[in-house]
Amino acid sequence: MGRNSDAKERLFEAAIDLIWKNSYGSVGVEEICRHAGVQKGSFYYFFSSKAQLVAAALDANWQLRAVEMREIFDAKVPPVERIANYFARIYERQRDKKAALGYVPGCVHGSIGLECSRQEAQIRETVADIARQRCEWFATALIDGQRSGDISPDLDAQAMGIALFCLLQGGLMQARIRNDPLIIKQLIVPALAMIGVSAAGSGPAPDRRRRGRTHGKTSRKNSQTFVPIR
Repeated sequence: MGRNSDAKERLFEAAIDLIWKNSYGSVGVEEICRHAGVQKGSFYYFFSSKAQLVAAALDANWQLRAVEMREIFDAKVPPVERIANYFARIYERQRDKKAALGYVPGCVHGSIGLECSRQEAQIRETVADIARQRCEWFATALIDGQRSGDISPDLDAQAMGIALFCLLQGGLMQARIRNDPLIIKQLIVPALAMIGVSAAGSGPAPDRRRRGRTHGKTSRKNSQTFVPIR
């Protein structure tokens, strides 16, 4: 098998798919290879262990997600809206996954990271790095909101970025336990309240398809209004 083969990418996809649907401990190298249509010998051409594959697969999966993150957290989007949009997008993904699988799978990074945190250092470090990046996206939006005057300058943006990420991860865990993705969507208002912003209006929560300026006035595309809590 040559280096130009797409076997590595197929192994990434198979590992994420199988482990997200099941668990890290229940999926072996042989099953991953079979699902990917790759010979076991080819697996060991690329990776020395299942842990090495999964760490690389999680990183590759994150690189794809990061493209979407850059769109959601684009500097042209109002800061508060970025945060609401991200929660809404995670809700949409879990809703669509439930429609396809019959259940809410939760966060692939969080699920695998939690399961392997005391067993596989390489996976734990990969997941921890991904988590730090996600917290930083939130923190950057908060800092931009402070600069624009939409968020109080007294807020600790770094600490709140971590808090928002933890709120989202807790919501994903509960959505998985209860098999109800709506839990994530319902966290948008509390998330905004945490940063001193209220969501007024009866329209749907904003998502990547419904964007518009919503600070202090209603968007033409979305009747949700974000108002700083004074």
